[in-house]
Amino acid sequence: MQQTSTNYQENIYLQNFQYFILFCGIYIVIMLLYQDYIFSDTLYHNSLSEQMSYTRIDEMLQLQKKWAFFGYIILPLALIIRMTFTSLCMLTGAIIYEYKVSFARIFKIVLVSEVVYLLPLFLKFFYFMFLAKNYTLTDLQNFDVFSLLALFDINNLDKWLIYPLSCINIIELLYILVLSYHLRNLLNKNFNDSFNFVINSYGIGLVLWVTFITFVILHIIK
Repeated sequence: MQQTSTNYQENIYLQNFQYFILFCGIYIVIMLLYQDYIFSDTLYHNSLSEQMSYTRIDEMLQLQKKWAFFGYIILPLALIIRMTFTSLCMLTGAIIYEYKVSFARIFKIVLVSEVVYLLPLFLKFFYFMFLAKNYTLTDLQNFDVFSLLALFDINNLDKWLIYPLSCINIIELLYILVLSYHLRNLLNKNFNDSFNFVINSYGIGLVLWVTFITFVILHIIK
């Protein structure tokens, strides 16, 4: 019995590792697609020509390409931090609610639910690749149609409001719904109970995180 339990736990660890490598690979492919087809040299020259000379822009692009590999190194670290944060929030909730679930099993659900965050990246790529014409770097940076930020003119907003408004979005709601759906079987609860659990664990953790980042931004811009 002990051996069976150990094998099951090891299988979860292996699956988590495989899922994580898969998502890292997908994100890297997306980064390469953006780099080759969206953030082209022409885009930088057209967007920055009034602020910088042609030669200076070229030098900046060469330097950017030289250090691009750092992005591929930071990516797995950023993903593991975000997934671990979500998992710890829900593990804390599980302890409070006295649900007997392991960190590894919660982490697996977080990994599977990560597919939600890929959707806006693919949609943004599709829009600028096939629909948008003569877009600039500013257009790319301000493209946030899924959040409350889309309802405001960023230029007229206080800087500290941008981050919290961008976090109130359809994708985050969809992520919570997907987490709730996958947690049903793990917690042996119906969807409503699972949803309430996610709101009271990950939801509270997210609010605390957004509050912390907003507080930091307020102090930086003072």
